Amino acid sequence: MKRINFGFTLIEMLVMLLLIAVLAGIGIPSFTQLVRNNQITAQANGLLGALQYARSEAIRQGGDVSVCGSSDGATCDGAWGAGWVVFSVDASNNRQVLRVSEGATGLTASGGVATITYSSNGLLGGGSGNGTIRIEHSSGCGNEGRRGVVITATGRAHIVQEACA
Repeated sequence: MKRINFGFTLIEMLVMLLLIAVLAGIGIPSFTQLVRNNQITAQANGLLGALQYARSEAIRQGGDVSVCGSSDGATCDGAWGAGWVVFSVDASNNRQVLRVSEGATGLTASGGVATITYSSNGLLGGGSGNGTIRIEHSSGCGNEGRRGVVITATGRAHIVQEACA
């Protein structure tokens, strides 16, 4: 009669643990960079969505709709990294908040644009200018780079990937 042994020897198990440790050591730094890259991309897409929403609401409502950086979700303080608020101002100068977004933790956003205002024809109005809002990781611009949300002179917005300087 043949005797069949099932299982692993101690040497085989140690070799497998060593292989798993080597693969994890290679994969974890790449995974960290992937997570940081996805955080930056999601924040840039959220801001782009807010700008597109403001533009379409300005056309729909037939009046000015603005987007500005806001740390408290109510006032415009230019803190794009803390979040932003989309609002309209009616004929009586009453401000109606349409949408509020919080910034993601661990990210910073900066740019020379304080407030982006769209007029009823979908173009930039209200004295707001074109520019770029840059989003990057707060610990510094790493291999994932940064994203720039570019607002053109006509009010169209798009995202560009930028390398670290």
